[in-house]
Parts: sequence; C-alpha cells; structure tokens
Amino acid sequence: MASKLKRLVRAFFGHYATWLGVYFLVAAIGTFVCIARECNNFLIFRAAYAHLAGQRILYLPYPREHADLFKYSPTFALLFAPFSRAPFAVALFAWNLLNVMLIHRALTLVMPPAQRLEAIQLAGIGLVTTVDGTQSNGLVAALVVLAFAALERDRIARAAAAIFAGALIKLFPLSACAFALPRRDRARFAVACAAVGVALIALPLLVTDVPTLAAQYRAWWAMGTADATDRGASIMRLMHLAAGYDGPNWPIQLGGAGLLILPVLLRPARWADGDFRRTFLASVLVFSVIFNHKAEQASFIIAVTGMAIWYATSPRAPVRSVLTGAVFISTVPIFMAVAAPGLVTSSVDAPLLAASACCAAAWFTMQGELLDLFPERDARAESEFMSIGDEPVM
Repeated sequence: MASKLKRLVRAFFGHYATWLGVYFLVAAIGTFVCIARECNNFLIFRAAYAHLAGQRILYLPYPREHADLFKYSPTFALLFAPFSRAPFAVALFAWNLLNVMLIHRALTLVMPPAQRLEAIQLAGIGLVTTVDGTQSNGLVAALVVLAFAALERDRIARAAAAIFAGALIKLFPLSACAFALPRRDRARFAVACAAVGVALIALPLLVTDVPTLAAQYRAWWAMGTADATDRGASIMRLMHLAAGYDGPNWPIQLGGAGLLILPVLLRPARWADGDFRRTFLASVLVFSVIFNHKAEQASFIIAVTGMAIWYATSPRAPVRSVLTGAVFISTVPIFMAVAAPGLVTSSVDAPLLAASACCAAAWFTMQGELLDLFPERDARAESEFMSIGDEPVM
C-alpha cells in the first residue's frame, strides 16, 4: 500500500499538468493576498498610465493615490494601460498570471526534454517563496530567458525586443546582450537592438508629446542616479558588511560584468555546447540579482529561475546540489519575514543577505564551470537545442 501511494505521489508530481497547476495556484494566491492588502505597488503601476496620458510627471509623489514613487520607464507606464483600466482584482490576477506563466513558457522553450520538467519543478518551488504578487520580476526573468530562446532560433528582432522590454522595467536585463557575443551575426543583433530600443523608448509618444516625454526620461534618469548609491541585498552590501567597502557600486558591478562575459571571450568554441550556453543563461540571471544595487525580496525569483536552469542542466555533483539547496532554503525565511512579520525574524534584511550570499557562491561556481576550472564538469559538446522544436518564442 505504501509503495503504491509513493508511486502515485511520484506520478502526480512528475506530470507537467501538476506543475502548470502549481504556477497557476501561485498566481491566484498572490492575487488573493494582494487584494486583501490592496498592495501599494500595483496601485502605483495602475496610476502610472493615467499620469503619462495626462501629461503629468510620473516620478513625483501622488500621496492621494498611493505611497512611494513610480520607478519604471514611461514605456512601462504605457504598456500597463490594459491593467490600469480593468477592475482591480481582474487586472491583478492577469498581471500575476503573466509574470508566473511566462516563466513556465520560457523554461519550456529553452530546456531540452530531458531537463525541462526538473527546471519547471525547481522554478515552481522557488516561485512559492519569492513571488510578490505585485512586482515585475517574474516578467523580467522570463524576458531574459525568452531573449535567449529567440537567439537560439535566430530570431534576432524578437531577442532584441525581449531584452529592451526587460531593460525598460529594470536595467539589468541589458546583460542578456552578452548572449550575442559569440555569434557571427552580432553586428546584425546590435542594429536590431538599436532600432528596437529607439522604438520602445519613443512608444509613449502615442499618448504624450515630445517635450513632456523628454521631461519624463530626465526625471527617470535623475531618480536612477539617486538610487545608484543604494546597495540592496547585493554583493556590494556583503562587501560593505564583511570588508567595510564604502566605495561606489559601479566598479564592483563593472568587475562583475567583466567576469560574467569572460568565459565567452576566452572560450568561444564552447558556445557550440548547449549545456554551456544554458549555464551561461543561468549565470546571467543570477548576476542580474547579486550585482543589482536595488535587489530585494521579489528580485530573487530571477536568481531562482537561473538556479533551476543551472541545476537541471548540470551533471550531478555534491557541491552543486548543496549550493542549489542552500539558495532555495535561504528564500524560505525571506518569505516568512514578508508573509508573517515577527514570526521568524523581525526584519527581512538578514534573510535577504543570507540568500544573496548563497546566490553569490553559486554564481562564482557557475563561472568556474564555464571557465573549465572544475574537472568534474561533463563538457559534452553537442548542439541538440534545435531539436526542441520551432515553437514561437512570443
């Protein structure tokens, strides 16, 4: 009886439909919680379109409508229009569903069949502890993965659109441009990025005029410049606490970017290996969190997605299993601190820093693998990716 029950449980959790349901359930629970709390972030997002269309500066306080400030691009405000006009609960559920299900779709596109379910399972587990219910980090993670999938299928314009759509939410998706470095068509990709970037930046002209839009971008730049001194739950913060580093963030971020692209510069021939490419994708995702000076609780869904791809891609090894387990376990106290303040810890700060340290250890290990510093890596040169299928990326 026990063995039969065990087989049934394994079969249940080993089915794609189960995990599709888990992703849907995460979106539904996040929606329910935020409806009960009337989450402020979603109020900010919903108000942004009306401010943009009404020729009002997006980055000023509007205390009668919401607390805090809008911090994303004017293009984000424009594209949020459908969610700003629908009823609150409907719009919130649609937004959460977009953030969650797009991760599921992106993983389906980038992972080969033998690794796909495991990546979806791990990311689904991570969603439970990192999903915020009003943030855009799931969308950002999915756009980076979709950009990778588009380039794998030689869909240059779609890759550029995914990267710049993410960058107009948070700047760190620009690191996904590194996917084009080993490609022969990188010049064509650069042209596509320039064209798509200009088009997306100018898109709000559909509802506003040139002087007002220019003022919006100046205000957004000023806000970003002011925020650049923050450290968040980043490597820079860890360095400050561990070694007393008080310098600016940008030298550390620049050094991290250099280390990120080093494997593809030193070992371009390895790009023919599908596992190498997917490990690099995982590295870009984790990099986008640990070097982000604004990293917060919701940011870790990006890192968790990267960890899921890395673990599903890589050959089993004790160090890799320990690091992956540590990252996922470290997100639980963050979830508890946000969901039930005071129950486990009075502040989310310490759990965030612990998660950041675990992600940093995993990221340096990824980079070591990509540089072939660890002999246990099974570097199988293969190019099986195109056998996944020619499904549309978006």
